[in-house]
Amino acid sequence: MIITVTLNPALDKTLVLAEFHPGMVNRVKSIRRDAGGKGLLVSKTIEALGGESVAISIVGGATGQFIRGQLDEMGIQNDLVEVNTETRTNLKIIDNTKKTYTEINEPGAPVHEMVVEEAVYALESHMRKGDAVVLAGSLPEGCKPGIYADIIEVCKAAGARVYLDCDGEAFKLGVAAKPHLIKPNKYELAELCGCDPEDDIACMQEAKQLVAQGVGSVLLSLGAYGALYVSENFCLRGQGIKVPVIGRSGAGDAMTAAMVLGEEKGMPPEERLRYAIASASAKIMVAGTQPPERETVEEMLPKVIVTNMKG
Repeated sequence: MIITVTLNPALDKTLVLAEFHPGMVNRVKSIRRDAGGKGLLVSKTIEALGGESVAISIVGGATGQFIRGQLDEMGIQNDLVEVNTETRTNLKIIDNTKKTYTEINEPGAPVHEMVVEEAVYALESHMRKGDAVVLAGSLPEGCKPGIYADIIEVCKAAGARVYLDCDGEAFKLGVAAKPHLIKPNKYELAELCGCDPEDDIACMQEAKQLVAQGVGSVLLSLGAYGALYVSENFCLRGQGIKVPVIGRSGAGDAMTAAMVLGEEKGMPPEERLRYAIASASAKIMVAGTQPPERETVEEMLPKVIVTNMKG
């Protein structure tokens, strides 16, 4: 079973404008509302790709009810902790003229430590040996930065594999707990390791060093240029695919989802990386933070070139 944990979910509201004029009145052409937060986006992609997951999260108010309703409508099993504060809303603004994508993300209401403990208990109640647990996204106010590291230790003790995708201090502390896989982008890796984010060779060497220090593997997103996938046994480079960009947000989560699902299915590393890049590419071809279309992912797969960089 795959279990995703989203401690700071959101309603993602995507506004499409003919042209965005800061400081002026703007008319919206269309609006999308999607359940958001990185872990929930992973669950949505897993479902779209034909897999199953359990989504653990913390929700509140009318926004929280919208998120619950969308997950139920999509058939995604969920265990949501209810709070009496409103779940945050993240605004995405698409400018069709300038081809820009602007994100305005709320921090989210403070969450009491007992609420986080309830979410961890929900995780433990579903988790079994051999499960895959995805810890993804920012932390709400009031949540200690080491919470992901704590959860990683709980999961490892239960025999579950942990996939970590976050940033900042939470990422640094989580990496120190040695999860099964981490999925930084090159800027997050640079912040962690002090390397030049534009130097792919330096990034690859830092990824190898993290593996040598006990991290199971590193899936390093390179944006439009694809990804690096590094473990003790392999070092793979997958080239990006040129596709029409409609909605950038959630591409990294689609990459994570496909990687986790590919491993659950027993795909070899090369195929997992190909699957991850195809899914991320298909994601940016749809609006908002809706998941990629399965048929598009399958069309993308033969286009992804994977090179063995071991040596």
